[in-house]
Amino acid sequence: MEIDRRYNVIEKISETQTNIIYKVSDRGTDEMLVLKLLKSGEPDVVSLFKKEYFILQTLSHPNIVKVYNFGSVKNRGKDNFYFTMEYVDGIPFNQYFLSKHRSRFLSLFLDALTTLDFIHKKGYLHCDLKPNHILIGKKGTPSLDILENRKSVKNPDSRDIYNNL
Repeated sequence: MEIDRRYNVIEKISETQTNIIYKVSDRGTDEMLVLKLLKSGEPDVVSLFKKEYFILQTLSHPNIVKVYNFGSVKNRGKDNFYFTMEYVDGIPFNQYFLSKHRSRFLSLFLDALTTLDFIHKKGYLHCDLKPNHILIGKKGTPSLDILENRKSVKNPDSRDIYNNL
């Protein structure tokens, strides 16, 4: 399967009610990426999706997955929006420590907390934090995946940040 004549789908990573997450290969660069494809064309959902992308672009940190391209593809006459992000070939935080690496738990946990502190200082909260959203990459550093859920980033005063843009 191909998306937007640029991304070759390698595998489906997950699917929710509103989106599908794919591991893709970028034909232009041969780089492995993650592509988040919005299934809905509802104007409110599309607006949230676009705002999520633009907000996530502002969160530049070594332990936060990077977002790249934003686009859309036609499907049955409707635009389906997507964005691409860094692919982290990693293991979820809780699985990383099951059989080995227990001595690294504290330092990696502190790295994850430092990343959350960075997000908080930018005025956002991660509202869907769980072990499988913290990936330990091959280099042994944590990467926080804050893109799994479009409502995962909110203002500390509990108002949805998408309404504040």
